Amino acid sequence: MGNYASEIDQLLQAEPFDQVRLVEFLVDQYYADIYRLALTILRDHADAEDVAQEALLIVLTRLEQYARGTNFRAWLYTIVVNVSRGYLRKRHRRYSLNRLLGSLVSIEKPPSTPEEALQRNETELRLWQAVNTLNEKHRLPVILRYAQGLSIRDIAQILELSEGTVRSRLYYAVRKLQGRMNLSDIPKLEKRKEVSI
Repeated sequence: MGNYASEIDQLLQAEPFDQVRLVEFLVDQYYADIYRLALTILRDHADAEDVAQEALLIVLTRLEQYARGTNFRAWLYTIVVNVSRGYLRKRHRRYSLNRLLGSLVSIEKPPSTPEEALQRNETELRLWQAVNTLNEKHRLPVILRYAQGLSIRDIAQILELSEGTVRSRLYYAVRKLQGRMNLSDIPKLEKRKEVSI
């Protein structure tokens, strides 16, 4: 993503400024990621599309707030998380976890055998049912870390928390999840989405 950030900076500094090229670049490089992030948070395809589009519009109208040379992806994800939170507050209800699972399974590599597929689906269902029981302050760091593969630093920036608070919330969330599942299921999640801090 480092190359993307420098390309964003180059596009913003170009004379004359080409907004059409910038929009095309944002859609090509970031739309799928921010859509998946919004979908993971909201568990609704239509709302996720709305959030992704709204986030891109916010980016385009607030470009002067982006500090060039910094982590553009984290800045964009912060916007997506904040817009998604607004949708959650307005909605006052949660959608079925099956929509979330459908989006997660579709982006994973396919299992090699039917038995492996069944076992994976059962484990993911149980895992995300457990994640769904967490409150928002613990659920969002889990989603950003394990479903989106972000670093602790990026999560702290996106949620406007200290890195220690993010670690603490992840630790608490994983302990809660371990209490609700077999202990052996949690390391599978760690291996699948492990990222360096």
